[in-house]
Amino acid sequence: MKIKLLILGGIIPLFINSQITITNNDMPNVNDIYVYSIGNTNFSQSLTVAGSNVTWDFSDLTSQMQRADTFLSVSSTPLAYQFYFNNAFLYPNHKADYALRAEFPNNQNSPVQITEMINYFKNSTGEYSNVGFGANINGVPTSVKNEPVDVWYHFPMNFGNIESNYAEFGLSVPSFGYYGQSIQRYDTIDGYGTLITPYGTFQTIRLKSTVYRIDTTYSDQFGFGTTVPRPAEIEYSWLANNKGTPLLKIVERSGQITQVEYQDSIRTLGIFQPEQNIKVSIYPNPAKNILLIESDKRFNHTATLNLMNIAGKSLPVKYQIMDNKMLVNLKSVAQGIYFIQIFEEGKLLSTKKICVEK
Repeated sequence: MKIKLLILGGIIPLFINSQITITNNDMPNVNDIYVYSIGNTNFSQSLTVAGSNVTWDFSDLTSQMQRADTFLSVSSTPLAYQFYFNNAFLYPNHKADYALRAEFPNNQNSPVQITEMINYFKNSTGEYSNVGFGANINGVPTSVKNEPVDVWYHFPMNFGNIESNYAEFGLSVPSFGYYGQSIQRYDTIDGYGTLITPYGTFQTIRLKSTVYRIDTTYSDQFGFGTTVPRPAEIEYSWLANNKGTPLLKIVERSGQITQVEYQDSIRTLGIFQPEQNIKVSIYPNPAKNILLIESDKRFNHTATLNLMNIAGKSLPVKYQIMDNKMLVNLKSVAQGIYFIQIFEEGKLLSTKKICVEK
C-alpha cells in the first residue's frame, strides 16, 4: 500500500507492506506439482515473532532432501479409495476436488498399520478441508471419511482471524478390531509481512495452529480398548497469494522442532553427479507412457537404468536397450518429476530430469 503525504507543497511517498488476504482461489488445482525441500531445524529466526509488518528471515535454511507433491484428480486414485469422495449425491459434504499422497505416522509396534495413504481435499469459498483418506489398513484397501471434516483453512484468511475445528474418523480394522482418531485445531492468523527463504522473498500471512490428536483403539481378541492422547503440535504455516500450498511449514512438538519444509526449486544436492559424461537426449519431455533415451555411444551389456523420484527413492520401471537407445515404459509411473540415471559397469554415466504427465 502506498501512502502519500503533502508536506510544504511537496509529495513524499512512504511505502509499507500491507497485509494480504488468502481465499480459495489461492489453493492448488489438479495436476499442480510443488517441490518441497526438507530443511534444517537449527535456523536462527525466532518463531515467537508475530504481528504486523514482520520480516521472517529463514534464508539460513538448507535443503537436506526433497520431495514433489502432485495434486491428483479423484478419479485417478484407486477405486476402493474413492467410495466417499467421488459421490456428490450420497456424500455431498465429502465430494473431493483433488487428492494428494501422504504418509501416516505409524507406530511399528501398533497392531494397526496404515500405508499407501492418499488424502482427499475439498476447496470451497468458505473453507479448505481434508474430507478423509484412502489407505491400506492392515493390507486391505479402505475408504475413510472425516466426520466432521478436518478444516485446515477458513476463508477469507486475514490477520487477526481466530478459528477452531473438530474432526474425527473411525474404522474397523481387519484381524484387530477398531481404530479411530479425533483432531482438535485452534487456529490464529498471528502475523503478516515478508518471508525470506532460499526460494525467494514473499508477502505472506502466518497461520499458527495448535493441534491435539487422540487415538482410540479396541481389540476384539482381548475385549479391551484404550485412548491415547498424542503430544500437542504447533504448526506454523506461511501462505501467499497464488502459491497453492504453504511456502514454509514448521512443526513444533514438546518444545522441539520436528519438521521444517519449504517450497523450493529442484536441487541435485550433490548426489546425482555422473562419474563420466556422455551426450544423452530424451524425448518426449514431458512424457506420458513411453520415453526414448538416445546416446552418442552404444550401450554395452552392463548398461542399466534407474528411475528415481525427487525424494531419492528408486522406482521399478521396465526398459529395453537397442544399440544406442533405451525405450522406457512409464505407464505405471505416476505423474511427477523424476530423475533418470544411466549406469555402465557400476559407474554413473548420465542423469536427466524428466516430467511425467498423465
